[in-house]
Amino acid sequence: MGTLGKRLKYLRHIKKITQKELAGYLQVPRDTLANWEVDRGTPNIEMIAKIADYFGTTSDYLLGIAKNKNIVPLGTKNTKDDLFQKVKMVKIPVYNLDTKREEVLVDSNIIGWHDVPAKFMELIAFRVSDDSMNGSRMCPGDIILVDTHIKPKDNTVVVVKIKNGPMLIRKINYTNDEIILSPTNPKYQLQIFYANEIKIIGVVVRINIDVPY
Repeated sequence: MGTLGKRLKYLRHIKKITQKELAGYLQVPRDTLANWEVDRGTPNIEMIAKIADYFGTTSDYLLGIAKNKNIVPLGTKNTKDDLFQKVKMVKIPVYNLDTKREEVLVDSNIIGWHDVPAKFMELIAFRVSDDSMNGSRMCPGDIILVDTHIKPKDNTVVVVKIKNGPMLIRKINYTNDEIILSPTNPKYQLQIFYANEIKIIGVVVRINIDVPY
């Protein structure tokens, strides 16, 4: 997977989006995107940054400068010829979603560490463990970043802990006295709870996908 085109095509396939859908987001003709994927052309620096942001990766990863998709190399001298602004990275703990314990954000539930830009250091990271939300482009192995300070609104994606039950990633909707939790994969069923039966951990604000090198 050594070229920008191959990396771009892989990112698109793993997230199950069409060339037309991605081209629409990037505001470019579909044929232009198709040419990029077969290395018949190269997007400009601003477009590469936009693509990287969409997929939760870095410009340097797309260009093959950095092997780790989440880390922009640090420690190089900043000159006028630099293509990208260097980003300070920090490590945050990744918590286990596949747990039934009531206390979730504890050291014993940490399964790894994840590099994020320093501006995201207060977010909480979880590793996606199933395909119940693949309609929202969350696949097993992906890392999701969760903001515990945002009050979720209808149709936002949240991480919730079911009382005496599992942790889930679901789209949330409210009725007068019930909370509806919906998967975005049709093979899973929606669930309905009273407010005292679940604990909302936070709102999913970013997805960093699992990409092999």
